[in-house]
Amino acid sequence: MTRVLVAFASKMGSTKEIAEAIGARLTERGCQTEVRSAETVDSVDGYDAVVLGSAVYATRWRPEAVRFVRRLRYQLASRKVWLFESGWLGKRPSTITATQGARHRASRVSAPTPTVFGGRLDPDLATGVMDRAFAKRMSGDARDWDEIGSWADGVADALVTQHK
Repeated sequence: MTRVLVAFASKMGSTKEIAEAIGARLTERGCQTEVRSAETVDSVDGYDAVVLGSAVYATRWRPEAVRFVRRLRYQLASRKVWLFESGWLGKRPSTITATQGARHRASRVSAPTPTVFGGRLDPDLATGVMDRAFAKRMSGDARDWDEIGSWADGVADALVTQHK
């Protein structure tokens, strides 16, 4: 059975929920999946593949996701890796492109181009004066669960193909 780590860096829980949905779909598809916060992972030994997701704020990944890639880069290079980021709100942009930092990290670990999902911003979950003020103006949920599930199916398909 393919063992997959789904790691995430989430500030207000939206990216964590996306990671949990990806993990559940991979488990449904026959993978042995563990979903963990990126900051709690010291090694990817024992995993055949890794999915890493980060919330994006002001075009930047969460620091714990950046540290995850930096710290485990050599271990990641010997596994299948997929990256995703979440963050845009409101109407779906006509062009969706991963951040420059995400594309750079993907190239460092030989991962495909990172996928970008919509995010959620809930004023009730925001902490700090600036975050609460921003969340009140920009609140909403742009996550597309069908899109997230379909992407996870693509990851599962690639893992099944790899193990045949």
